[in-house]
Amino acid sequence: MKRRSIYLLLFIFWITGAVHASTWTIQDNYIGGTILESTYDEGWVHDDGDVIALSDEVNYFNIEFMTVAISTNGNVTVEIQTDYSDGRRGTNYGDLFVSTDGWSPYGDVNSGYPDDEFGLGETWEYALNTSSSNIYSANRDNIQQSNDVMTAPTHHYRNNQEVLYNPDDDEASQGSFVFSHAGNLISYAFNLSTLFDQDWSWEDELDLGFHWTMTCANDVIQGGIHKAAVPEPATMLLLGLGIAGLGAAGRKRINRR
Repeated sequence: MKRRSIYLLLFIFWITGAVHASTWTIQDNYIGGTILESTYDEGWVHDDGDVIALSDEVNYFNIEFMTVAISTNGNVTVEIQTDYSDGRRGTNYGDLFVSTDGWSPYGDVNSGYPDDEFGLGETWEYALNTSSSNIYSANRDNIQQSNDVMTAPTHHYRNNQEVLYNPDDDEASQGSFVFSHAGNLISYAFNLSTLFDQDWSWEDELDLGFHWTMTCANDVIQGGIHKAAVPEPATMLLLGLGIAGLGAAGRKRINRR
């Protein structure tokens, strides 16, 4: 029993001291609006309206899923699985928008929120500007929509979706992040302390929302994750000591019989 108690205490020290990560997967079940009737008429919508593209170019814009990994030290990695590449048909990488108070899209979940658009759904607290690698506290007036960027009349795209953040000249960033694109993974890496002004710990509950698309918004991935609050390391240690003490007391009672 003594050996088991030692092993238990060592395990508790390990789980409270080592850096671990939890991972969530956000599937591409979000569609979002608005799609012009002319886009349908000319055969540009595929996969039940999820991707706006010609039939032989669906993979150029398709987003499959997003993974969010958060480690106990607050490091976050957001990876977007897509075959999209910057510059495709005159489009570019969009920015990553983040909500820190949950995810609240507009419309019907069963049909992929087809009516959700800028001004109706989630209000994003932060924007990760891909071109500068700076994180900004998102000013609503500085968010550019797909129809602000895609002005050529020959383009087919999803309207009224957040695609870029255009900060004021004197707007200070909240911090920075690392952007990369390798193979079919677009990645953003940052620390949660940037979003919570250093006042954050792994024990806290988290409700985060994420939104990413290319500048045409031909496919948009959006969704939320929830991390429940966890006991503080000191609480875990006390629990372990209590369990070990109960085990030792039980062993003594057995020996007395």
